[in-house]
Amino acid sequence: MKEAKYLVKTHPKWLEIEKSTPNKPAVVLSQKIGLSRNIKKYPFLDTSTNLEKEAIYSDVSAAVKKSNIYTEERIVEMNLLTSSNMVEMLLFEKDIIPVQVMSCDWTRGVFADMTDVLPTILVNMKNHLNIVSFCDKGKEESTLAKLNEIDNILGEELLYAYDSRLGFLTAKPEECGSGLFMETIVHIPGLVLTEEIGETLNGLSVMGARAEGLFNEKFDAWGAFFKIILGNGLDEKEIVEKTKEIQNALIVAETKARKRLFKEAKLVMEDKIYRSFAMMKYARIMPLSQLFNFLSILRLGSEYKAFPASLRMLNVIFERGFTANLILSLGNPDTSPGDIDEERAKMYRSLLKDIEV
Repeated sequence: MKEAKYLVKTHPKWLEIEKSTPNKPAVVLSQKIGLSRNIKKYPFLDTSTNLEKEAIYSDVSAAVKKSNIYTEERIVEMNLLTSSNMVEMLLFEKDIIPVQVMSCDWTRGVFADMTDVLPTILVNMKNHLNIVSFCDKGKEESTLAKLNEIDNILGEELLYAYDSRLGFLTAKPEECGSGLFMETIVHIPGLVLTEEIGETLNGLSVMGARAEGLFNEKFDAWGAFFKIILGNGLDEKEIVEKTKEIQNALIVAETKARKRLFKEAKLVMEDKIYRSFAMMKYARIMPLSQLFNFLSILRLGSEYKAFPASLRMLNVIFERGFTANLILSLGNPDTSPGDIDEERAKMYRSLLKDIEV
């Protein structure tokens, strides 16, 4: 089954960086570029009925298949209204769908390329459709060109909501215009530990970006993993350039904060690192939020050679602790949240039992 194969082979892009040093820290972990579009004949999602959402999905599905964006062998279609909760959870944990659409009672879905060469099309998430692609640094322009190519193809089948003065119309008026948005996942524990994060987030707001926790957008970011989002009506070139500016500023600020911590409070940082490892190795209960906090500190320890584990290894054991992966390994989809936390701790006791530091 293509859906299962796709989910098994796809891993979070923000866990792909395998090397980090004090002079080249892993701050920007991944970036994603997307285009938001709405179909003119339907209301925006917040005012459309479930029947209208079903019709939107049907129209987009027909356009995708008629245009042959994906070959029959490579297309993966996942209708989340009829898929299992596990599929939805896996898509969220792999950073493919946003948390806001999980467990909703309307038709929404994902069209993806089995080989991950082509962009992904999301239907009925925040707008009627989003055309999205992960993007390596330095390849923004070529990625955007591919997005625009698919956008033009779909636009021949779907009449988009467009105004000659405002541009493409989106659910949020302030985002009308090009419809382009960029999401950057960053790891900035240095700014959190030095208590500079409040000033940093205010600065991002002034620059037109917003920040949210990676797995918990309504609360403080677990482990200082943030998602930075920019897309407020600027044209495409301005959004790309502004995102680069924000990324570079965060890299500079975070690098300085990390170096200061290990220079002025080295013993305190080493204590945090070894306490985090001890908790992972011996804990009996481990909520997901704690896993993020522990791995955040161990990543710093690996970077400064204060902890004998590679970033590659930490990435692997990090992903294994995600809730969907854990439930699949247990083979019981009805596992309660309390049992999941207990099983997560048990798994890490087994994984780390022979590691001495």
